[in-house]
Amino acid sequence: MKKTLFSLSLAATVLLAKAGSAVAAPDISVVNMIGERTSENAVSQVSSVSELEDVDPNVWAFQALKSLVERYACIEGYPSKKYLGNRPLSRYEFAAGLNACLDKIGEQLAAATDPLATKDDLAAVQRLQEEFKTELATLRGRTDALEAKVKELEAQQFSTTTKLNATAVFDINGGGGSGNITPIARNVGNGGSAASISAGAANTTFGGRIRLNFDAKLNKDTNDLLKIRVATFPSLGQDTSATLGAGTRSGQLFFGGQAPQGGVTGAPPVTNGNQAAQFDKVWYAFNPFKTANFRVWVGPRVQVIDVLDKNPYLINDETRFSTTFNLFNPLISGYAHLNSAAGFDWKIGEQVSFRTLYSAANAGSSNSANGGGGITGGLTQIANELEYRPTKEFGLKLQYTHASIPLFGASRRVFGPSAVFIGSNPLTTGGQTSSSVDAFGLNTDWAITESVKFFGRVAFASSQLSGGTGGNLNANTWLVGFELPDLFAKGNTAGISYGQPTKITSTSGLPFGADPSSENALELYYSIKLTKGFTLTPDIQVISNPGNTSNPTLTIGTLRAVYTF
Repeated sequence: MKKTLFSLSLAATVLLAKAGSAVAAPDISVVNMIGERTSENAVSQVSSVSELEDVDPNVWAFQALKSLVERYACIEGYPSKKYLGNRPLSRYEFAAGLNACLDKIGEQLAAATDPLATKDDLAAVQRLQEEFKTELATLRGRTDALEAKVKELEAQQFSTTTKLNATAVFDINGGGGSGNITPIARNVGNGGSAASISAGAANTTFGGRIRLNFDAKLNKDTNDLLKIRVATFPSLGQDTSATLGAGTRSGQLFFGGQAPQGGVTGAPPVTNGNQAAQFDKVWYAFNPFKTANFRVWVGPRVQVIDVLDKNPYLINDETRFSTTFNLFNPLISGYAHLNSAAGFDWKIGEQVSFRTLYSAANAGSSNSANGGGGITGGLTQIANELEYRPTKEFGLKLQYTHASIPLFGASRRVFGPSAVFIGSNPLTTGGQTSSSVDAFGLNTDWAITESVKFFGRVAFASSQLSGGTGGNLNANTWLVGFELPDLFAKGNTAGISYGQPTKITSTSGLPFGADPSSENALELYYSIKLTKGFTLTPDIQVISNPGNTSNPTLTIGTLRAVYTF
């Protein structure tokens, strides 16, 4: 009887190996596949091979499966009624299948009154032993090699909790205009004038940017994420934004450094590729109530668009649009844009979400001079967003921002980036000491079809100047555009945007009035996915009336190579 049981067990083992397919060569794809099978671990007994939907009666192993199911009743299928016969077989699955057959055979032997194994059965077992001797040895060797590879990967992995990913961007950038660019300077002390820039003398430049992202998950229950991003920045310029862009309201080209404020510079742009690195994002996000409906952000380096003012067709500044004007709304997110902050995202219902973020640019300073510091002093902002998304294809966001901006010391923005500056000496501006901004915005995205996506936004803001003679400024901005996924080839994406950066529409109590004209920015890109992890993106920007005055039109071209790993 023991000999019969052993023979039947061996037969079941061999048939399982044959029906379950050979194990693939041990590589990382197999390791990942085995690790992702948790959703398939549940199995159920089948009483007929016809219950297995993916087993073809013409397949070479059909009779073997039929015998194991109908004669020994020891084949189990997945809940989806599939056998997955062509999938690689893990050691765990092999052991589970063998154990099931042994249990069933044991039950039959215990209840049997007649011999279960005939001479023909034993002869069949012997033939199978000889026929699959080489395959079984190969299977054993491959499984052992796979197990060793898994142990090696576990020993050499970067971290059990942290993933590292990075992007490196190289760019060639150039352009020009037909004359000189004269920005509007709001420094009343020098008569409102600013140095002109020769738009026709800009050099073609080569630059780049590198970002390293460390994403750590420490608590599965709260779905937390510790985000640390290290990025490089040029010292000053490294692209035509240091010359051409200084006279515009369209914002920096994303890979550039800090353009001279008001168009005045005391040093030439850096052109030797020397870049400094810094921690430009450090924050922690988690779901405190262990539900996806409520998520909290807190950290010393939080970007507003980490939490709100995100448009799915504008959020990526590496393979989409180049200028910061497209990346975020300057009147909603452009104050304490990347500083110490805390906020949350609350999904109130299936279609409604509410988000808020409080930022403090001087949270790390205890100095109370020149507008104060700490969590509540200095430059602070609270941004709010109410989103209504009736379908996954369409979303509408209502936004409100309140910002408090001190006007002491060096030139300070009254609105967002590249908007308007008050001069370096508060006395020359009428003694104003602070600006209080209230801004209202609307942000929408609409996937009209699989191939056509629409985006748009608009914002209106009012700034009340306090101290001295006081004053008031009003401004607005808007942007519309389309994204065209898979244009000409799958994986490639095109985009076009047209809008008006921040424009001062009216003033009162100040020695200057509204901007004399509207700057308008047209930008087009085509992102070409050449290989996995490598894209090439040509981009062109056409900026009319740069600086919101009668300056000649600027045309800027950019070619970006983006490496992701």
